Amino acid sequence: MKKKITLTLALLAGVLAVAVGVVWAAPVMTVSDWQITGNQHTPAAEIRTATGITDGDNIARADLKSASAAVAGLPWIKQATVKRRLPSTIIVEVTERVPVMVVDRPDGPHLVDQDGVPFIIAEPGPGLVPVTGTPDGDGKVLAAVAGVIERVPEHLRPRIASIDAPDRFSITLATTDGKTIVWGSTDNAAAKAVALGIAVDQEGTVINISDPSQMAVRD
Repeated sequence: MKKKITLTLALLAGVLAVAVGVVWAAPVMTVSDWQITGNQHTPAAEIRTATGITDGDNIARADLKSASAAVAGLPWIKQATVKRRLPSTIIVEVTERVPVMVVDRPDGPHLVDQDGVPFIIAEPGPGLVPVTGTPDGDGKVLAAVAGVIERVPEHLRPRIASIDAPDRFSITLATTDGKTIVWGSTDNAAAKAVALGIAVDQEGTVINISDPSQMAVRD
């Protein structure tokens, strides 16, 4: 009985080894189809090139981990996953960055995403908040500003003309009708968002909501 079991296991192992060898070397297991999803700003051709995988490659030998990392390194791409579906399809799923603000630098306008990460130099589209005063290379300040923008109620965002942020503790919003709203630090952001809804309709030109419980209005 033990000999029969051993022989059966040996045969199965042999069959498995042959099957793996066929997948690894067979010309029918080559890349010929692509499915790319989640991209709006990044052309599919650019994503395909970034994977390092080309039509005709043996699909079993494709380095999916390296391909995923390479695609995630493209400017607009925040996350990427590259998978295979036998016999011939490469699947690329991406999540693109969402720009929320623009920072002017000597080399051009930098689009900055929801995490405060500058990711590409490009002309800003509509709806992006211009940010001034931020030290070049200080990611913590940009992350703080991104957090403030996230807290601004959706219906109020069109009324924010720009944000000045020399540091994380001195954030100031300028409205489209000429008001200056002193936000201060990122503390008490939820309460400040509520106060902002009141501040934008105040008569004064400078409204301080850095302490949202004691709003100060100055002409």
